[in-house]
This record gives sequence, C-alpha cells and structure tokens, in this order.
Amino acid sequence: MSESKVPVGSVGYWAAMRLAQFFIICIGLLFLIAAGRPFPWQVTLILVLWFLLAVYLDSSVYGFADEDGVHFRRYISMQFVPWTRIGRVSWFGKNILSIHLRAGNLLRREMNANSSSSGSIFLNFEEEPELVHWLLVAKPSTADGLELRPWGTETVASRKMHAVLKILVPIISAAILIWLLITVYSARG
Repeated sequence: MSESKVPVGSVGYWAAMRLAQFFIICIGLLFLIAAGRPFPWQVTLILVLWFLLAVYLDSSVYGFADEDGVHFRRYISMQFVPWTRIGRVSWFGKNILSIHLRAGNLLRREMNANSSSSGSIFLNFEEEPELVHWLLVAKPSTADGLELRPWGTETVASRKMHAVLKILVPIISAAILIWLLITVYSARG
C-alpha cells in the first residue's frame, strides 16, 4: 500500500469554529464578571447554553488520514488515533465528516471535520468525502471492522434534515444566548 495522506477537514473551517468558541467563552466570562449578584435563572440558563455551545464546538478537527490512522488537530498540538480505536466514519455529502471513536471520554468520542469550500451544505450531498473513497479503495488492514455509513436513512430529505439540524442547533442556541444576555443587561439598567 502506498504512503498516501488523505485530508480530513479544512484549516479554515476549523479556525472559524475555534474563533466562535473563543467568542462564546469570552461573552460568558463577561456576563459572569458583570453579574455581580446571586445567579438569577437567566444567568444560569446563559451558563448552561454557554457550556453546551463550547462542548459542541470542541468536536471540530482537521488533519489527515494515512494507513496508520487519523492525525488531527483539535486545538494546538497534533494528535493521533489509530484505525483500531475508530468505530464508525459517517458523512453527509462530500464536505461533512464525523469520526466516531469506539471508547473514550463521552464528550470527545466524536470528531467532526468540514472541508466545505462553498457556502452551501447541500452541494454534492450525494458524493462521498475523499477519506471515505480512500478507505473503500485502499482500506488499511488495521481498519478492519470500521463501519462506513452516510448520515440519515435512505431518503435525501432525512440526510438534509440531519445536516440542517447540526448547523441550526448551535445557531438557535447562540441566538437564545444573545437574547438572554440582552434581557439580563436591560433588566439591570
């Protein structure tokens, strides 16, 4: 087998997710500092949403795969997961990929990579990502038992719905967070 490296995700999308996570954490810290009084229900809800968004954005990675496994960057340093620790690779279209670990920390068992160079998540939704194609053609011996499965069921509509929900849930949560922050500040002053 050749020593090929297949890209997983893109640096641009990963950087955008890290910036969004940093922004959410900064806003949460500002409201913690500004609260100055016992935690009302709004601040508690803000903290819960803040935590959920930070955890959701934590799964974003980029890197490459080779015959040994997946080399990825979640934050600063490169990390490695061998194929034997990966249970499933799922995808939606050519750009959105999820790598599911067999075991480990519950919040870190899924790694999401997006290589989208376009603004639409629905372009090329019937195509496979480069990693999936590579695994089907030149499957490493250590990747035996690895499940390759597209998101959703047999219908295109359900796959689109999964992709839309994966994007809309954090957007709606962020909107609720911003609305709560505005409500807290307007009630204070």
